Amino acid sequence: PSLFVGSARCEYETGLAHGVGAPNFSVADAWAPAARRLREDPNLRILTTANGLRIPALFHKQKTSRGRDYLVLYSHGNAEDLSTIYHYFKEFAKAVDVNILAYDYTGYGKNRGEPSEAHVCADIEAAWKHLVETRKMRPSEIVLYGRSVGSGATCYLAQKLSIEGTPAGE
Repeated sequence: PSLFVGSARCEYETGLAHGVGAPNFSVADAWAPAARRLREDPNLRILTTANGLRIPALFHKQKTSRGRDYLVLYSHGNAEDLSTIYHYFKEFAKAVDVNILAYDYTGYGKNRGEPSEAHVCADIEAAWKHLVETRKMRPSEIVLYGRSVGSGATCYLAQKLSIEGTPAGE
């Protein structure tokens, strides 16, 4: 599955998945349909962080083939936001056969505020809180996943949960 996911990512980055191949291709043109679909997605939620800022999060329910519905809490990489990973996010969920929640960091995409370590920590905590308190997910069925800069947020939350004795992704 990891090769499939990587392959899907390359296609979206080059615009091939959008049928774009002309020399005057622009990445912004390729992402415009994804940004529109993101805004219209009924699973888009606005979360409030502990520091009072608001961030978007997108939940994708995959029809999983296992008995338990695992969910990946996905922290994206630098120079990405929900609109740039929209297609990849859904392909990832399908390829790995999991539900997924991805969120944007403060100062990324259309979010207000300045990116900072404190904000990123508050952002992932808001996403976790949404899953456990609002969606009533069991922590043991939530798998933490960070890509690039998202691995910092993921490691922060994993350490915090470990200190608290909360089992994630058993």
